[in-house]
Amino acid sequence: MENERAVIGGNNPPSPIDDAVAPYGALILECENWCDGGKVETEAQMEVVDALLKQFKTARTAVNKARDDDVREYKAAHTAAIEFWKPTLADFDRIVASLVATVDPFKRKMAAEKAEAERIAWEKANAAKLEAERKAREADAADLEAQREAQQAQEAAMQADKAARAAKADKPRGLRKVKHFEIVDMRALVNWIATNDKPAMAAFAEEYARAHHKTTTLGGDNVVKQWQSKEAF
Repeated sequence: MENERAVIGGNNPPSPIDDAVAPYGALILECENWCDGGKVETEAQMEVVDALLKQFKTARTAVNKARDDDVREYKAAHTAAIEFWKPTLADFDRIVASLVATVDPFKRKMAAEKAEAERIAWEKANAAKLEAERKAREADAADLEAQREAQQAQEAAMQADKAARAAKADKPRGLRKVKHFEIVDMRALVNWIATNDKPAMAAFAEEYARAHHKTTTLGGDNVVKQWQSKEAF
């Protein structure tokens, strides 16, 4: 009988989760027995649950540590792989940036030239259109030659319009529009957001209050109400 090919994990190694949880099996069962929907009704029951809670928090800390130890190995391997590839990819980025810098001035120049050519083409198209309209208005229906000239002017206007549209479509490749911004008036911007995007402003205010309510009055209780309560832990 042919032996099965050996593979990683083929010997069914124990799960790190099983190893971490195994010492607390009885504790978990006891805690689950208490978590059946019923509520504590006596001081004695409270003391039992508090003791279980203390033990289970210790267990959770130990399992968290096991998790961190397990993850740390993967993180170390991941970090090592990133660092291994970083110099090569950084050099690729430098080559890309250098190629872009090499061709960018010419592409900008070409874009400016094409934009000027498009402007001139549209000027010619508009002028030809006006000329065709003028000749169409002035041509005497009884004057065959005038009618022919009006028709020619119309065809010339159509050709000029076609040329202008072609110039518009003739854009240089490898250039893109990039929008930039600079906040000139922060107060006006905040007021605009408060008026036009209330959910975004509310989310920011909620997070700000959550992060600072313990150390700052935030304008007083008429702005952000603060209070204390006692809760089980």
